[in-house]
Amino acid sequence: MKKLIFLSLIILISLSCSQKGPNFPQGAWKQYSSEHYVDGKLAKKDIVKYDNRKMFSEKNWAFVWKIQTDTMTYYNYGAGTYTLKGKDYAETIDFHVAKEYEGQTLKMSLELVNDTLVQAWNPIDSTGKPSTKIRYVDKYSHLK
Repeated sequence: MKKLIFLSLIILISLSCSQKGPNFPQGAWKQYSSEHYVDGKLAKKDIVKYDNRKMFSEKNWAFVWKIQTDTMTYYNYGAGTYTLKGKDYAETIDFHVAKEYEGQTLKMSLELVNDTLVQAWNPIDSTGKPSTKIRYVDKYSHLK
């Protein structure tokens, strides 16, 4: 009986930490960490001090960043549609502050690890294709 209770508890915990819910990733998320990799090695890790938000509905996404430097405030934004199959996330960009991203579909990974949304992606390089050398891993907490 103790084994059954213990096994049930383990299953319940693992299910509660997964992204199996029908509404994942819907809602609003606030970025708190950004990691920058070059050739597979961590080059920079930042605790995000500015206000980055990403929102998801059933099929649409949008993000807005308000970045404050010592001398100025600037904004970054974009929106479009997405698909998610397991961890495979594809983001089609309808509009973006960086016009070269518009019309692109970026393939990323998106998963829920404990209570953190983890998004990993490769930026568009000068040829208009995802970089093979640079990778970003962004982490978000759910806004309630």
